[in-house]
Amino acid sequence: MFKIEPGTHAGNLLELTHDKGVMLTCDHLKREIGGFPPLAFAVATDADVTKSIPQGEIMYLLRNVDISHVHGIHDQRNITVDLVRKHGFQSDMTTDNLSRSFLEEGSFELRVLGSMIVNQEGELEIFGDIEDCPNDVSALKIYKLTGKALEAVVNYKKGGGKIERE
Repeated sequence: MFKIEPGTHAGNLLELTHDKGVMLTCDHLKREIGGFPPLAFAVATDADVTKSIPQGEIMYLLRNVDISHVHGIHDQRNITVDLVRKHGFQSDMTTDNLSRSFLEEGSFELRVLGSMIVNQEGELEIFGDIEDCPNDVSALKIYKLTGKALEAVVNYKKGGGKIERE
């Protein structure tokens, strides 16, 4: 049974495309989860992780990009933060106060590895792409994968079972 640990909320999703996502976070959340290092695995979902994840619930598998290798990412984020501070959020952009404070604190670029679901047998299924990017990602929270959830993702083998190591 795939289960995300409740104390691993890393931030909120600001943007999602077929190949990348942007997570907004703050120092408090990063401390709570023991940091969010480069290449860490994460999942974006709107499911209540304190309960079992419903069958067929689409989640997005993400991986933190080592931003020291992404040219111009800091300038782009600084420009975004400056524009928001100067002009505020656009009226058609629905953002809660927590997300606004995250935008002022920091962000991470994430690589989209694909989508995943929990099937009818309660097993994890991972797909290599995202069929449809949601228009509104404001409800998606990002959780750092740890423990059994991380083990299930890194040892995933299509068709079930675990990768056998020799």
